[in-house]
Amino acid sequence: MILMTIDVTSKFIKKEIDEKREDLLYEKRKQGKYEVTDFVIVRATNHIGNNRILKPLFHIPFVIKNNYVIRSAIEDILDEKEHIDFYLDIDRYNERSNMITNTYLPYSSQYRSTVHFSVNGLVSSHAKGDFSNRNFIIIDPLSYHLQNSDIRAFRMEDTYMYGDVTLSPQAVIMINKDKYEELVLQYPELENYNIVLYVGDEKIAVEMYLNHIGIVSEKIEELGSKEHICTN
Repeated sequence: MILMTIDVTSKFIKKEIDEKREDLLYEKRKQGKYEVTDFVIVRATNHIGNNRILKPLFHIPFVIKNNYVIRSAIEDILDEKEHIDFYLDIDRYNERSNMITNTYLPYSSQYRSTVHFSVNGLVSSHAKGDFSNRNFIIIDPLSYHLQNSDIRAFRMEDTYMYGDVTLSPQAVIMINKDKYEELVLQYPELENYNIVLYVGDEKIAVEMYLNHIGIVSEKIEELGSKEHICTN
């Protein structure tokens, strides 16, 4: 069922979103704490399973250029000529990391028994993964998974659960409006989900939707969310 369509193409929309977020933060400051209901988990993926079940990657055939042993060895060799500090020059670090991936790393499969999410925001792409332009952005209340999933780590940028993860009846899937008709033919089970279509930048669309449902949206980076008084 399509719940709504979000259009974030207006040049004024970011200001509107930021103002709404500040209003939500003001209420949280007055409250002085977060409740469990103030958190959602977010996952960008090209795969959705049957019966609302997300499966770890060891169930999904794939190959990836992500061999950390080889990457580390190559970085050590390059660092002998010029060391690039991740914290001081992240743009050059990421540029070099992408060069290593594209030039030196072989394709390989990867075993993973966990399903990964971010919290209250869509994670940014970084040197260890490109998470943009995926078919589906899944948003689900954290409270459901505290009772029904095997959570092994809880971090803003990387909350993960062991084994199959069943989505709650309240789960929402955000889909680019231009892709929806094609995807619903490929995945008929989409008709059983709560769907939010969006037009424009996906990260801004996620921020807008989270603010719409009363969740303080966070800007998720590789090592966590950008610090804010309420996040701290």
